[in-house]
Amino acid sequence: MGESRIERRGVGFTACLCVALLAGCAGGSGASLPRDVRDATPSFRAAEKQAQPGSPNVLLILVDDMGYADVGAFGSEIETPAIDGLADRGLRYRHFTVTSICSPSRAALLTGLNHHSVGTGWLAEADMGFPGYRGEPTRDAAMLSEVLGEAGYATFMIGKWHLTNQDHRGRFGPFDSWPTGRGFDRYWGFLAGETGQFFPNVLHRGTEPAPYPLDGSFYFPDAMADEAIGMLRELRGEHPDRPFFLYYATGAPHSPHHTKPADRAKYAGRYNAGWDVVREQRLARQISTGVVPESTRLAGYSPDVASWDSLTADQRKAYARFQENYAAFVDNLDQNIGRVLAHLEATGELDNTLVIFLSDNGGSREVGPEGSWNTAGHFYHGQLATTAENLAHYDEIGDVDSHPHYPRGWMQASNTPFIHGKRSVFAGGARVPMIVSWPEGIAARGGVRRQFHHITDVAPTVLEVAGIEHPSEKVGGSTLPMEGVSMAYSFEDAEAPSRHREQYYEIEAQRAYYADGFKLVAWRPQDKRYGEVDWELYDLRNDFAETRNLASQLPEKVAELEAKWWEAAERHQVLPLDDRRLLEKAAGFDPGLIAEKTKLTYYVGTPTLERSAQPALAGRSYSVEASIERPTGNEEGVLVAHGSVETGWSLFVQDGRLIYENNLPRVGKRIVSSRRVPRGASRVGFRFELSGTPGPVSGIGTLLIDGEDAGSASLALPVSFTNEGLDIGRDRLTAVSKRYQSPFAFSGTLHEVNFEISPPRPRAAR
Repeated sequence: MGESRIERRGVGFTACLCVALLAGCAGGSGASLPRDVRDATPSFRAAEKQAQPGSPNVLLILVDDMGYADVGAFGSEIETPAIDGLADRGLRYRHFTVTSICSPSRAALLTGLNHHSVGTGWLAEADMGFPGYRGEPTRDAAMLSEVLGEAGYATFMIGKWHLTNQDHRGRFGPFDSWPTGRGFDRYWGFLAGETGQFFPNVLHRGTEPAPYPLDGSFYFPDAMADEAIGMLRELRGEHPDRPFFLYYATGAPHSPHHTKPADRAKYAGRYNAGWDVVREQRLARQISTGVVPESTRLAGYSPDVASWDSLTADQRKAYARFQENYAAFVDNLDQNIGRVLAHLEATGELDNTLVIFLSDNGGSREVGPEGSWNTAGHFYHGQLATTAENLAHYDEIGDVDSHPHYPRGWMQASNTPFIHGKRSVFAGGARVPMIVSWPEGIAARGGVRRQFHHITDVAPTVLEVAGIEHPSEKVGGSTLPMEGVSMAYSFEDAEAPSRHREQYYEIEAQRAYYADGFKLVAWRPQDKRYGEVDWELYDLRNDFAETRNLASQLPEKVAELEAKWWEAAERHQVLPLDDRRLLEKAAGFDPGLIAEKTKLTYYVGTPTLERSAQPALAGRSYSVEASIERPTGNEEGVLVAHGSVETGWSLFVQDGRLIYENNLPRVGKRIVSSRRVPRGASRVGFRFELSGTPGPVSGIGTLLIDGEDAGSASLALPVSFTNEGLDIGRDRLTAVSKRYQSPFAFSGTLHEVNFEISPPRPRAAR
């Protein structure tokens, strides 16, 4: 077959030397210069860092919460021609694994180190107080963006970051963990774990907020492709030959599964047969194309998943709708990836672009067996939706008024042929679709690779292809050596033995260890401690889908791999194991600076506050008071709004009355003042007092007008999560209340809004 592109180019990298363009310059230290420029010899600054001639571009596409079988190249019926085209021009890896959850996979992807090794053993939202769980990748781990940038690449990122602590996402930083603080020249996207697709909370360009149209015309997946193509055009306008590293990290298909009507229409009625039929059909396609062995059989049902035939007619109707919507989301994702690839093809750059496509974890199992038309209001507030509730919002699923997520049965279809899903170290959570395409450097077309590889292997692969050595030092000190293994050896040799032979896994005390074809797994239900579950053992050489537990037959192998797991846990900062439930675990977070504030004042003109800068109200009593003037007595509008059409609360004046509204599904409440807000100057507000008693009521909400009670009601569940921020004097994005349309800015004078919040409980009590 001849030399590969990598062999021809070599893998060594020599940095560009800083040389003077003219010899004999007189600009040395202490040298004096002539008075007249005509008598002086100029000394120009050194040339910019330049990549090696012919260096390939790198397009790294990371999708979010996509299962192993969700694209056509891995067995899906969903229309994904762009992604399938990458597979046709390149290679599919059928045994590629990740960490099973968002932030850890992203850190491992960009650094080539295991997630705990760089301090991202769990989500980026908060520092959990231990070396392996800081949330932000450690500074002594060099990121691909930093290494490629130093080698002369243009580096830019589009989309979801999720590697910055929530307390560091505000407008005044610190910015050292943001994309532009970690080697990216340009950035456009969002920092959090999820966002709305029609009305994202806050988008950033670099470190500044990036405005977008609020007229309903904006759709984030489309805008991502627009921004990527725009940056590519700008680069070529300034640097015709400079190679680029584009990290294209979609927010799809993570919830909310917001979709466009035209995309949904394509899939109407296509899932009425149910998930059992879809799983069987996907497995048949997987076998026929070689992405699973012929002997593969479907794993059993995940907990809370039942056969389609056992469901009621109402359940089947609601569940089919959720999958139609999810398929539309994946379809649109593919359309926009296709637009970026089409641009590269039209400009003649696609053949020399290394394109890597993968997901950060398998399909999501997070919201329960029913799914939810409004995950923000249900799952994130400890509620599970019912079929009746989902059917009542049947026509809204996918629209801006919804926050949808599919049921667990479709999660298992996403992850065909496996069991379990996201946040599990079984294959359903850890094994993902992975495609590598580089027409100019990989001769193979449409092949399938069986070698085992992990997400830590992407960074060393990129560096080998680019001919760049990983640095032993970076600014500020030494650099951690990468722990991954380059996959480039497998590009031209389908039968080469795997060079990544062992790998540990841990997420939320879900544990596993892979070694030379065997996998040890301990799956922990949420109500169990990690030590209360037994190890299971699978021989993946003969059991691709992890269906036959051999632990009782091979106890010596179990003991061997368990010992290796504990040794890896010590070496990679995995300990201490945290098997607490999510809300219990949150009590141990670093709460951030804002949580310590008991008095806060805001003024009209304050930009929308992200979660990191919002008053910390969850689990605390508080009051909010606005100082206003209504000269005619007819002025009205929003005083404070926190949240969105999905979930939130708002305090506003309308028709002369003060109104508080909490729009949580099922337990939402509206309180209207018993008397009118007076004309002229007044102080109006709302007080929430925790009840402190057992039962469904969490507290009492009371409206206040000039310090006197003006109406109260019990509130069963205060708002604790929303995808939109806190606004003063308006409701900027989607309206919390159906009684008004955004922004419903207050038409009188709003002097200030004051919050008084009870002190946070001591850390030990949390």
